[in-house]
Amino acid sequence: MQRSSSRDGGYLLRDGSCVARLAVLSDEVLLLTMAGRGSVEVDNRVMAQIGSMLEVSHRVRLYCDMRGVTRMAPGSKDNAIAWGKKTGGRVQTHILLNSKIVEMGLSVMSMLTGNPIKMFSDETQFSMCLHGEGFGIVPLPYLAPPHVVRAF
Repeated sequence: MQRSSSRDGGYLLRDGSCVARLAVLSDEVLLLTMAGRGSVEVDNRVMAQIGSMLEVSHRVRLYCDMRGVTRMAPGSKDNAIAWGKKTGGRVQTHILLNSKIVEMGLSVMSMLTGNPIKMFSDETQFSMCLHGEGFGIVPLPYLAPPHVVRAF
């Protein structure tokens, strides 16, 4: 697992199959962008970040751009369900995604934890929801999947 800072104040987490960018927008709002295949290690780091935010704030609003995620890691579901039950609905989750398979997995996790997840397939609606928080981030950050080499 590699961790590095990005120019805009967030930080990147990388392992062989997944890359994630975390940006803490306020004490209660976190923007997560992921690409590649899911990773238990990356998920655990994200959950640790949210846990530290929950120590300061009663609620955290998590905005996830998961359009670049092709599937979830096999161990992620069990960890996320246990963690979701432990946090007791204090994390409001908004997810932008393209994959119906990932959407089905997240829906099952939502039902098992009792924590609703608001899912979006339209970037404009997701951005408007984030804009409603007072953050006008347009366009959303782009992450190339770990196996793609960009020419520029």
